[in-house]
Amino acid sequence: MVKNCKFCSNKLNKITINLPFFSHFNFQTKQNKNILFNCPNCHITHNFISQNDLFFFKSKKYSQSSQTSHKIKIKKNIFQTRSFLQAQTIKKILKDTDKTYDFLDYGCFDGRLLKELGAIYKKSNFYGHDVNKKVKKFFPYKKNFYFINFEKELKSKFDFVIFSHSMMYIKNINIILDKIIESLKSTGIIFIQMPDISENPFYSLMDDQFYFFDKKNLYNLSIIKKLNFKLIKNNYFKREFIVLYSKDYNNKLHKLVKSNIYANAIKKVNNFKNKLLTNFHKLNLIGVMGSTINAAFVDEILKSKVKFFIDENCISKKKFRNKAVLHPINNKKNDFIILPYNYKNMNILNNFKKKYKGMFNLVR
Repeated sequence: MVKNCKFCSNKLNKITINLPFFSHFNFQTKQNKNILFNCPNCHITHNFISQNDLFFFKSKKYSQSSQTSHKIKIKKNIFQTRSFLQAQTIKKILKDTDKTYDFLDYGCFDGRLLKELGAIYKKSNFYGHDVNKKVKKFFPYKKNFYFINFEKELKSKFDFVIFSHSMMYIKNINIILDKIIESLKSTGIIFIQMPDISENPFYSLMDDQFYFFDKKNLYNLSIIKKLNFKLIKNNYFKREFIVLYSKDYNNKLHKLVKSNIYANAIKKVNNFKNKLLTNFHKLNLIGVMGSTINAAFVDEILKSKVKFFIDENCISKKKFRNKAVLHPINNKKNDFIILPYNYKNMNILNNFKKKYKGMFNLVR
């Protein structure tokens, strides 16, 4: 059966990926092969058989998953939440803090980002939409804060709409985006933030995504939707990108561009897999740094050879993929530790060698 692109209606090309795919919540392996479809026109990759579990996204467990509590190191011994740093990024875009704006966070979870924005834009209105109604009890209910069902309770035009790591998990995002554009004020902005698979190719293996977006195919989508596109400088989120859409569009200046970003990401992951199998197949006592999709991939490929994970932020006993997560201070001299990250310099490797016991290997 012929499948067509959800965004430009072009005939899609089938692609088979012989790699493990993971859930985004706890990075459990969902399947070891996937069939995707890529559009040769706008280059958006579709996952029609996504294992997206809408029931889970609506569950109590997900509502208690502390999605917004993770902190990012910005300076030595200084950490801030993602929401705080996102609000500071938005402040650089909307400089007039005394103006009254109408914000919408589509996929707001507990409303923490809106709360951070409320501390900056005190005269504004803040709307949050999330499929998980159980997060309503965490939402910052106070003056000018509203938890809404966007599709049923739309009562406002918006100045600023936020999709923070949410667009790719929305099956009918093409329809939702059209409604967002319709509800956008003439000077309004759509703010899109998501992982950059050109920086971290392992995010090309998210099984519960319906779509795989990148900087280039989002540019193409802006042309399809007749929106202006702007890629903004991002100082805080090194392995993510931020795009702005707005209505000041000039068709004469825009043409669709080719994107090989997803294909290149899969190629990088396959090369990484080959390095793991070639260099570490004879070792039996392996630790892996982190508890992210990168670490999950190493665990899935090397399986029982991986005995534990290490994490400098580990302050109590916990598990990742049913294996212990330990602080690296517990490393033994002969422990072989894999650092599965594409760092552009060797500082991380040298720092670990100086601070902790073990044999560290940066795999890129």
